[in-house]
Amino acid sequence: MMKRMMAALLAVFAMFTLAACGSAQTKTVDAQALADALVQGVKFDGAMTAMSADELRFSLAEMPDCTAAAYKSDGTTKEIVVVAQCADSAAAATMKTSLETYLAEQKDEAAKYQPEELQRLEVAVLQTVGTCVVLCVSADSDAAAALIRENTK
Repeated sequence: MMKRMMAALLAVFAMFTLAACGSAQTKTVDAQALADALVQGVKFDGAMTAMSADELRFSLAEMPDCTAAAYKSDGTTKEIVVVAQCADSAAAATMKTSLETYLAEQKDEAAKYQPEELQRLEVAVLQTVGTCVVLCVSADSDAAAALIRENTK
């Protein structure tokens, strides 16, 4: 009888431990709210305009199961903000890889045609928080990183 009670108690303890781990990893972020906070709180040299889902899909190699909000500059700079809240960690990993590919392509293009933009791309902030992936290309990567931390607590 005592062994059964101990086994049941351990099972309950294990269940609560696993549930606590799961909730920390599946934290969701309001993609639009974080994108808006970045556009309003970080200095951008170009005028930032919202990107449609189609524009974002066209810009990325792969668009997994994610809800995304994005802004891009008016074309005078390589500035961009992308916040994607993904369905799971696999989709988040795919989105991060897609954004890494996007950044590499932008660096190659900037090296040829806009060398002054290369520094901005080199210090871009690309972070994954749980299942949320954030890219911010701006002149002030420190402010962007701080805003991301603040809005994903």
